[in-house]
Amino acid sequence: MKREALTELPPYVVFIDGAIEGWQERARQCHEDGHNFFVLIQPRDEEALSSIVGVPVSALPAPETKANLLSNSRFLDPREFRLPDAKTEGRELVFHIEQLWLPNTKPPKVRPYLLYCYVRGIISQHDLPSDARVGCDAYNNDRFARSQFPEAAVYRWEQDEWRRTRLC
Repeated sequence: MKREALTELPPYVVFIDGAIEGWQERARQCHEDGHNFFVLIQPRDEEALSSIVGVPVSALPAPETKANLLSNSRFLDPREFRLPDAKTEGRELVFHIEQLWLPNTKPPKVRPYLLYCYVRGIISQHDLPSDARVGCDAYNNDRFARSQFPEAAVYRWEQDEWRRTRLC
């Protein structure tokens, strides 16, 4: 995970279509960059996805329902987003990969304070709570971010898990 300071984020959450060549590299890049992402794959590709995000297939999140996917579609690039084909329903799955819950997202690979948005992912990483608070205030006061995405919050690594703080 590279993001150490608040940087400019893409205007949309990445939606990866597993039918398009190169999907695994895009998923790997999102994971390395600390971005949450949606990926549409066939069941035969679950093993590849689990390897990319570092969890067994049984620990992948539950596939998104059509209703939940539609409710998140406003955060996705309309040029990339698509629903599973009706003809292949049940044979295409959409997963929302959230960085905060992946096993590689913990110190020392990331810093002990994360500014995190459940839709976008890791926005910034910090060593000190005061720096995390400044980053959170900057993000939550950004007019574009606030008009397009939910608020972010600061999480602290504590007792082998991420816990939301009251810093922001």
